[in-house]
Amino acid sequence: MHPATGPLADAIRRFPLVPRARALSLAERVQRLTDLARQADEQNSPRDASAVHNLAALLATDTGQPEDAQQLCRNHADLYLAAQPLNSTLANLALEPLVNLASLKIRYDDGDTAFELLNLLADSVTTRTDTVLDGHLVVLAGLTATDLDHREVCERTENIRLYDGPVPWSGPGRWLDAHAHLRRGDGIARRIYGGRQVAVIATATSGNTASALDLLTRTPHERPWEHAVGAALTVLCLLAAGRPAADAGEAMLERFEHTDRAQDPLTDTASAWPSPTWLPPPVTTISPSGQRASPPGAPRRTRTPTPPARSCATRWSSRA
Repeated sequence: MHPATGPLADAIRRFPLVPRARALSLAERVQRLTDLARQADEQNSPRDASAVHNLAALLATDTGQPEDAQQLCRNHADLYLAAQPLNSTLANLALEPLVNLASLKIRYDDGDTAFELLNLLADSVTTRTDTVLDGHLVVLAGLTATDLDHREVCERTENIRLYDGPVPWSGPGRWLDAHAHLRRGDGIARRIYGGRQVAVIATATSGNTASALDLLTRTPHERPWEHAVGAALTVLCLLAAGRPAADAGEAMLERFEHTDRAQDPLTDTASAWPSPTWLPPPVTTISPSGQRASPPGAPRRTRTPTPPARSCATRWSSRA
């Protein structure tokens, strides 16, 4: 049974769940931007300066100003692209605000256009050609300085296409599409990260709740938030199957109560940017491939080994 309407469908729409920091008030967010801008200036930090750009664009979106957010993203990308060719680290940072343009489309329920933008971006980087994104010319033909830089940037953009691509399909009637997309790229981890949650929900909402529950049983849960997510998915599978879920619901509430939100917070994919959602938490920092004067950088990027090894792309929230 596919729960197309009602409270259960509304609940499923909030998935996948991921750990995030607590939400800040508007005043706290403005102060954070101010402090970060000052820090970027004092330490001459490209990464901090770029974080100011990204967080300002997010703030504009959260306060109902998507056009301003789009312009901030374009301006941010232009600062990088004017300085190409770039090493792989700087080139990846240059692409980040362009990925955020796709995330804005997702936030305003234009997921198909977002997926098209991600495909155009990945294809243009791979073929070293310029492209038009959202009606604006983006010059990418000379993005990277060396062939090694090019390969590393291609790896990153392919990961973004794989792991961010199914985000628009994480909703009623599209879970199977998201699942198929992830399976084509071997994008479903063993643990209960975003891809695994998509697999469970796609299986359950297609009517095969027994297989979905079996998949949950075979999924390792290590951190408290993973146990909480697994308990929530168990309740969803039981309800989708029309089976009693009272005991499972009690277990779910207990799991959530024992999750330390200060150390292991949980939220849905609609709450805050940026955050890795489809992959495990980052473990190894990517170092620059050279020393080149650059425009503002971006928040620290990391490479995360998954089977097969793939780097972790940070993205903005999927739905508002």
